[in-house]
Amino acid sequence: RLSSVLDIQYKRPTELEGAVTLGLMNNSLYVGGKHGRFTHITGIRTRTTQQLLSKLDTRGEYNPFYADAQTYLTYTFDDHWRIEGIGYYSWTQYRFRPQQRETTVGSLQNAKHFTVYFDGQERDRFSTLFGALTLHWRPSSRGAHRLDLSLYNSNERESYDITGAYYLQKEADPTTGGEEQELLATGVNHEHARNLLRYSVAALAYSGNQRLSETHRLMWGAELRGEQIADYISEWVKLDSAGYNLPRDPDLIKMQSNLYSNVSLRSARASLYLQDEMQWQTPSGSYHLTAGVRGSFWSFNKKADFSPRLVASWRPKELSDLLVRAAGGLYYQSPFYKEIRIIEADAMGNQSVLLNDQVRSQGSAQALVGVDYNFLVADRKFRLTAEGYYKHLFRINPYYVDNVKQRYLGQNLGTGYIVGLDVKLFGEFVPDVDSWFTASLMRGRQTIKGYGEMPLPHVPDYNLSLFFQDYFPGYKRITLSLRSVLTGGLPQLNAAEGFGRPLFRGTAYKRVDIGMQYTLWDRAEAKPGVWRWLQALSKVSIGVNVFNLFDMTNIGSYYWLSDAYRNQYAVPNYLTGRQYDASLIVRF
Repeated sequence: RLSSVLDIQYKRPTELEGAVTLGLMNNSLYVGGKHGRFTHITGIRTRTTQQLLSKLDTRGEYNPFYADAQTYLTYTFDDHWRIEGIGYYSWTQYRFRPQQRETTVGSLQNAKHFTVYFDGQERDRFSTLFGALTLHWRPSSRGAHRLDLSLYNSNERESYDITGAYYLQKEADPTTGGEEQELLATGVNHEHARNLLRYSVAALAYSGNQRLSETHRLMWGAELRGEQIADYISEWVKLDSAGYNLPRDPDLIKMQSNLYSNVSLRSARASLYLQDEMQWQTPSGSYHLTAGVRGSFWSFNKKADFSPRLVASWRPKELSDLLVRAAGGLYYQSPFYKEIRIIEADAMGNQSVLLNDQVRSQGSAQALVGVDYNFLVADRKFRLTAEGYYKHLFRINPYYVDNVKQRYLGQNLGTGYIVGLDVKLFGEFVPDVDSWFTASLMRGRQTIKGYGEMPLPHVPDYNLSLFFQDYFPGYKRITLSLRSVLTGGLPQLNAAEGFGRPLFRGTAYKRVDIGMQYTLWDRAEAKPGVWRWLQALSKVSIGVNVFNLFDMTNIGSYYWLSDAYRNQYAVPNYLTGRQYDASLIVRF
């Protein structure tokens, strides 16, 4: 999250092209072409996870749907002027009517059975609209300028009323011959929400670059952005355990948790950057140095941040396949709206949202050292990359995860660090087919005022991942792929109790996927005169994938229960097991 700006370069086609993908989960269509000075690419995607969600422990009616469309248009006036336009729209709808959930947890001698009977439904809608125009001016081959005007709008609607009558039972121990079950907790949980978040942004940006010599280039830019946000929240959770409302109060019926908001915000942001790139040759090899500074200001908190950065690399003359890199600098993450919200509770326990105009950008002082090495094995290309890094974190704005939501405390309360090592081997383990393997070690800690030291959320201790491709010897039309991942567990806390010290670290995430793709038609390999009616298509293939091949059990989060005596029980929310997908891909 504390990183540089991502610069994306879009493709400009030189002829008519396109592709169609039809699958059980994903469908897509894109068409691109060039007509004189005009080029265009338009794509549409749809996705449904109904099959995926139907395998969860909670049984019910799932109706999720996602669709988006994007278009990229360019017109070249001459060698010096070009205009570009991009438009994007996405729509996500989630409807869910739960019916029943059954989960068994624990060991053979201490097994617990969790059962819930539901009533109610959830209906969520999310839409995003984005449009931008860019004017490019290249007065000479040594310099270029661009002017960007962009508009962005997002709407998030969340609505649910779900009641669950639950039973938590301790199963009889089969090793002792017992047959009776012990009832640990029973009650009714009612969750309600009517939430709406609207976010609109208009931005005007300018950037330019000038090559001062063949080995020296200067880059600069500035942006002015206006934001308008409206946030309406009305949500609460009522918990009844064994006939007692929790939390218990002899005079009032209190909610286990609640949150209300009716907040609007208008603000402006300004930013600028300057970057200098230089390279030179010496008897020991070639050097490349990039130095820059980025500054930003936000009218809401009236605070400015400046972050200097430096990247250097060296390629030895005697070993041109080796590149040694080093980088360092200050990075600031300007707070978004959800990071400036603080929760205030009145005497009755009702919680409401206030905005904290004293929140500062979260910061990171980073240092990185890395090497890239290209080599050949049996005339096959390989690349080995290794990076070690250290990040000192300051002005941490702590957050915790509540189901799928990130809840920030809205204050800069902590400091911390992240240290890690990443190694990646990329290459042709099989001739003409790329594969890779990565291994990462990471440790992240934070010290939060009032809470002490604890692990950083979403920072696993290790990660191993593999992507391997192969084909049948002498028959490359059939390609096989194997994907696997093993990631350490994440810190877990009871979100119902709010932010606090993590209670334990979750189990590791492990998964293996396998896929096969068969090329039915490839125009580049077709013999003259064969299947002439297919000459309009460049490639046709079918694919079959099996996700979570070994049906491994993974836990996404925990559902926390409390009995009348305030004993806490963590019931895991299991992720989906083995899944199948098939697709047809047509390119032209």
